[in-house]
Amino acid sequence: MKNQLKYLSILIALSGLITSSFSLNLPGEPNKTLTIIKSNLDLSENITNPPVNNSVEVVQLTFSEALDKATVQGSVKLFRIDTKGIASELPCYLRIDYYNPAILAINSKPVQKFADGVEYKIEVIRCNHGWWLSLYFATNVSPGLSSTGNTEVKRNKIVVISDIHLGMDSKFAEINKILITSLIFLPK
Repeated sequence: MKNQLKYLSILIALSGLITSSFSLNLPGEPNKTLTIIKSNLDLSENITNPPVNNSVEVVQLTFSEALDKATVQGSVKLFRIDTKGIASELPCYLRIDYYNPAILAINSKPVQKFADGVEYKIEVIRCNHGWWLSLYFATNVSPGLSSTGNTEVKRNKIVVISDIHLGMDSKFAEINKILITSLIFLPK
């Protein structure tokens, strides 16, 4: 009798280990954990150092399984993070791809290029199986000498200009081609 109880307790312990080490999905069932497997942008879960992307018009996320149109609309949100780190929600369009329902496109409302030099947060609250994730990215500042076009962008680079010859004969100088642009740029 003692041996039978001993074997029974070992059997129960082993079955507990086996069932806890595998998911609760039956063979052939899709995985219940929804994950992002691909994106058209560099994204990070780290708010302190979001990756910088050039010229963003749409964020395209490919999930591990098809999304449900009924639950996506209130479940994915877009935020703009200001210079103080405060996130404010932005209106956005969410579109599930017609041919591949695992692909979600996120556009700003109205549909336009995301503002340059700004940090953004995408929050996926709930899709299909109770999943939550925050992803961060930033947009690069478009190059230009006159201004950034965005008052929140702070310039933090030192530019060294060499070979400006003072008192030169300007008839033969190369600087004549960019003199006006330089005069606008230097005081800033």
